Amino acid sequence: MMTTIKEMAASLVERYATNDPKQLCQYLNIEVLNVELPMNVKGFYSYLFGMQFIYLNCALTLEEQRVVCAHELGHALLHSRQNSLFLLKNTDFVSNRFEREADIFSGYLLLDKDTIRESRYYNWTVQQLAAYTGLSDKIVEYCCKN
Repeated sequence: MMTTIKEMAASLVERYATNDPKQLCQYLNIEVLNVELPMNVKGFYSYLFGMQFIYLNCALTLEEQRVVCAHELGHALLHSRQNSLFLLKNTDFVSNRFEREADIFSGYLLLDKDTIRESRYYNWTVQQLAAYTGLSDKIVEYCCKN
């Protein structure tokens, strides 16, 4: 599955010539809404009446919105018919797998070839690359190894 996620991210970047998650959402007809959310909610994905929505907390910085949007785009593509709020509220279904897959998708999407090449040229640590991209250390390490 992880190879498929990597290939999916690479295919999107190649097809649309961008790794910007908001632009990709436009191309894919996924509505991105900046809304007021509780501080502990950075964003979420929702599938309603055949339409896909990504809600981003408007209090986030642009860089944080980029990372959260990439993560939620992962949900939209990998778990398109799942409504995370419904699952969380109404089932005992554990969504850790879905969250991990969306994290990995965001890593492969945002860690483009130029960024990785530059990080190797300057011999950046995982922490430096994570700070540069806004991704977690764990995701950067995983995506750079695989």
